[in-house]
Amino acid sequence: MDAWAIAVTVAACLIVGGVAALVFHCSSALSSNTWVRLGFAAVPVLVAASPEEALGNLANLHWYFLYLAPWLLLKRPRTWAEGVLLTVAALLVGLTEIQAAVFVPLFLYSCGTHAFGVRG
Repeated sequence: MDAWAIAVTVAACLIVGGVAALVFHCSSALSSNTWVRLGFAAVPVLVAASPEEALGNLANLHWYFLYLAPWLLLKRPRTWAEGVLLTVAALLVGLTEIQAAVFVPLFLYSCGTHAFGVRG
């Protein structure tokens, strides 16, 4: 039983690390400054330092996915593989957090500007 608890904690921490890595990658759409991007990416890791929550908890992963949602919508993929990765991540976000629907207007705006070649 102890091995299962450790495995779940490690998995949850790896998922939060993946969210942070995706935020770092997607934040390149807003800033080319590495320190700013590291600051954006550090939010999911550092916000769990509060005494009420634990980082290695699967019950709270949906909040990290909600933080990831706007970043996924801001990043325009440059390659097919990157597009697949961002699409799969967006699908996971949408399937785990219903509140991600708040970002539908951002998605529609993004689709409209990308479809018509508008730079904004």
